[in-house]
Amino acid sequence: MSGASYPEAAKSETATNPERPAIVVGRISEDAKKHFSRLKGMADYLTKRLTGDNSQTGKAVVAPDLPEMIRQFRNDQVDIISETPFAALELAEKAGAEILLREWKKGIASYRTVFFVRKDGPIRSLADLVGRKVAFEDEGSTSAFLVPMTVLRREGFDLVLLSSPRETPPPDKIGYAFARGELNIVSWVAYGITAAGAFSNTDFEEALRTPERIKKDLQLLYSTEPIIRSVILVRGNIPIDRKVRIKDLLLKMHLDADGRDVLKAYSKVKKYDEITGEAATSLERVRTLRNTIR
Repeated sequence: MSGASYPEAAKSETATNPERPAIVVGRISEDAKKHFSRLKGMADYLTKRLTGDNSQTGKAVVAPDLPEMIRQFRNDQVDIISETPFAALELAEKAGAEILLREWKKGIASYRTVFFVRKDGPIRSLADLVGRKVAFEDEGSTSAFLVPMTVLRREGFDLVLLSSPRETPPPDKIGYAFARGELNIVSWVAYGITAAGAFSNTDFEEALRTPERIKKDLQLLYSTEPIIRSVILVRGNIPIDRKVRIKDLLLKMHLDADGRDVLKAYSKVKKYDEITGEAATSLERVRTLRNTIR
């Protein structure tokens, strides 16, 4: 480990490019305005502590999709990003990013994907979904598409994307449609538009996403093993001394009043910790699921 101070660690890379901010924090979203200020807060916090200069500021970058963020990582335009494990593994594989720590996003370290159905319906197992329809959220959702899709494929079922939730799937396949929102998924199942829906157990317990007036008519069909909620990555070629300092700052942010404020604004993050034990097992579980869907 280098004995460089925080300022030295940051300046070692910026000396040859004085226009480059000390830290660039990225995010993938189609709504740049929504995320810019919270990203900028994180970038500024890390930058000021790395440089030891409160006049220094970081930079926020919002990319509309994963391919664009991969491009920016390859071009060294982004230093740090928080992502779901599926996207994180893509960034690691295709852009050389390094998964650094687990992120307790919205205070949660892990979650499970659950399938749910109507209590008074005929569905009692995943096999009963053949010839019927399932509601997912959208193509980018980990808990409400990627994980449940891989679960069904791993169990040997064939799936087909429907042009509408009203379309009838082939009798030997499970049809799926995108509801574009958790409440829509719940409503489609409650009103019999689809036989089942899938998203995270936290969404199932959240009254805004699964209102009690609807939830009372639903029951869980299947639950996955725990899946790591979110991770934070750095670009793979970041100088080692800088990476060590960034990691140390992130691990201690929740112990600092200013850091807690930044974390809350960032994504209601409770803290960062090492990916060991069950967290490491969970990440490997996602890697296996990803290989299945590929």
